[in-house]
Amino acid sequence: SLILLDHILSNSNFSDDIKDRAKKFPITNLDRLLASKFFREFLTISIKGVTCSFIRTDIYSILKQIIIDFTSTGGKSSYNVKDIYTFQDRENYIKSLSVRLGIADNGAIAMPLNEINPDQMSMDDLVSTENINTQNNTTKESNDLSDTQRGYTSSTNSDGANSSRSGGNESNVSTNNNSNNRGTPPTQRKFLIPQFVNIIFPQENVREASIFYELKRINIENVNAVSVLFRVFLELSLEHYLSINQINYSDFDSLAKKLEKASQDFKKKNTLTKEKLKPINIAISNKNSLLGIETLNSYVHNGCLNPLTRDLISTWDNYQEFITNLWPV
Repeated sequence: SLILLDHILSNSNFSDDIKDRAKKFPITNLDRLLASKFFREFLTISIKGVTCSFIRTDIYSILKQIIIDFTSTGGKSSYNVKDIYTFQDRENYIKSLSVRLGIADNGAIAMPLNEINPDQMSMDDLVSTENINTQNNTTKESNDLSDTQRGYTSSTNSDGANSSRSGGNESNVSTNNNSNNRGTPPTQRKFLIPQFVNIIFPQENVREASIFYELKRINIENVNAVSVLFRVFLELSLEHYLSINQINYSDFDSLAKKLEKASQDFKKKNTLTKEKLKPINIAISNKNSLLGIETLNSYVHNGCLNPLTRDLISTWDNYQEFITNLWPV
């Protein structure tokens, strides 16, 4: 999303007024739009490295109107997150935009995106490659959601199990489900969180989103900063999940207790398979293991325990699918 904004800010086709408004564009709204396959194909957007390109010749008028729609010059903006919250909302917005601009919503051939390399993408680029490189067309909704997030994402797990939650109803579509078998090998990673892993955060979860992006920016060699942020992000994510699912917990509950409650709910809803929940069960039952809660707590409270890069990466990789599913679209 930041690549697209940078493209707008550096492009002479946009006036200074539009560029000023683009700087105020709610980033979570842009993330949500870019998570939609329908929206990406409408824009015919292609992102390679830090370069953003399009096929549509009318792209500048489209982007200009989108910026105007979601920003204001004093009052309320014409559109906000409620207008693009679901897949259908985003599709309706594009159709409305097409009518207002007098253009076809499918008037251009979509740019093939299968050449995007996740490990060359910007850390803040939420344009997914999850569905671009697969032929997983299980449902219209699953095709709409990308690697991130949430609104999270559609993907097929290695064992074929998919899951989703929306409004308390479960279905066989995964949200924010990022597998571990793509991208840079763990031993070569420079950051805790692989670049292909994305989450779309609700607009009110600004701090959680900031920590997530920081963990994708901070070099893994900064083990103290990374370990502490990881532990904080895990607890905030657990509290978010428990809250939106109306699962009782108190501020006095330990991190282990919150983890156990979320894990039990995952099991109840069949969000993840037994095999995929095994690392979490190990963390709960063996608190002093590498994955254990006491280890995570010690990163914060024990001055004698020095985190190792390989241990941090291994811990994230074991928690990854669980954490991303804590942020359902």
